[in-house]
Amino acid sequence: MKKLEIEIYSYYNKIILTTKNVTTPKLKSVETSWSELSEKYDNFVFDGFGTLYLANTVYDYSIALINKLRKANKKLRVLTNAASRSSQKLAAHLNTLSLEFAPDEIISSGSLIPDALLKQKISKAFLVGPQSAKYFLQQAQCQSAEVGDLDFSGNPQQSPVVILTSSLDDDAPERQWATKLLQIPGCILIIANPDVMAPSPSGKYFVSGSLGYEWEQKYRCKTTYLGKPFAEIYHKLKASLPGGKTLVIGDTIGTDILGGKTQGLDTALILNGNSAQSAWVENSKILNTAPHWIIKP
Repeated sequence: MKKLEIEIYSYYNKIILTTKNVTTPKLKSVETSWSELSEKYDNFVFDGFGTLYLANTVYDYSIALINKLRKANKKLRVLTNAASRSSQKLAAHLNTLSLEFAPDEIISSGSLIPDALLKQKISKAFLVGPQSAKYFLQQAQCQSAEVGDLDFSGNPQQSPVVILTSSLDDDAPERQWATKLLQIPGCILIIANPDVMAPSPSGKYFVSGSLGYEWEQKYRCKTTYLGKPFAEIYHKLKASLPGGKTLVIGDTIGTDILGGKTQGLDTALILNGNSAQSAWVENSKILNTAPHWIIKP
């Protein structure tokens, strides 16, 4: 992991352990197979990007695995920090990759935005991310502010609110305006996608979680994190499952594994995407968070 990546995931760990007063149990990770896991668990919860697919390419094992688990009557979910598209649009995208998931089987960090806005009684917010993310503001009957808009009079204490769903380009007008809003005393920052880095065919790159962390540290604004590894998305996940034993599967120790373990769920790290086969042991030690299972694709 890169130095900044370690710093941010360690910060997430500190927030979770302080807020929830939980500990991540120490254990020895065991290498296993999909067949063995299928015999042990009733519910399989997959991260999407980096675990089932990368960009527009599905990993070799994914389609056959999903079909096999469905034939075995396992309950499946996708748990994702995608914060800019509705579950319907995410399902449609997965279906184009021959990964068949219904919208109600997809739980995204974006789907937590409406409740966060309603809970904080926010009636107007400025969005940094694709326009498609405005769907979540509409669900909460929250007005979307435009670049140059300083009128947040309907919010508590008239505080500006910035919602970060995607980092966009450095010179994007939305990013530039957000930094001006964040300098206003009382400004609220909602980081809807805490992912620090994302994999790509050409390597890993920093994404919205790193930008959100930079803004929080620089402007010292009141900040709310949604998505993995934080608790709310797991509460929604558990409420969607009928019971039985659940396994959370992902490629990132600082989100998928940390979040699952602190919520009392078994975890499996797949050595794809963000977790290279040669580095996962060291990364687990650095973050003091080891998965229950290791899967080599």
